[in-house]
Amino acid sequence: MKRACCYNLPCFNALYKDYQEELDIDFQDLFVHFSKENDVYMRKSIASSIHEALMLCKQEEDSFKLRECFRDLLEDENHEVVEALCQNLNHSI
Repeated sequence: MKRACCYNLPCFNALYKDYQEELDIDFQDLFVHFSKENDVYMRKSIASSIHEALMLCKQEEDSFKLRECFRDLLEDENHEVVEALCQNLNHSI
């Protein structure tokens, strides 16, 4: 179930980002949480999609948590996670 959450998180982020406060959800926290999982598949899913969360951030929005998550994934010990992150590097920057 958690793997499915990681895979679908970017879609839910896009759909419900504007309703975070009233739904009491922080999508940045979810990205950070799932990026620290022991399961490589979950970290790889987050690494593959974090660029989408970064692209949804508005200019005035604080994206510190996502940037920190990005940095941690970049330093991941599993090369598949780092590779997944780097595939969308042009969108993340």
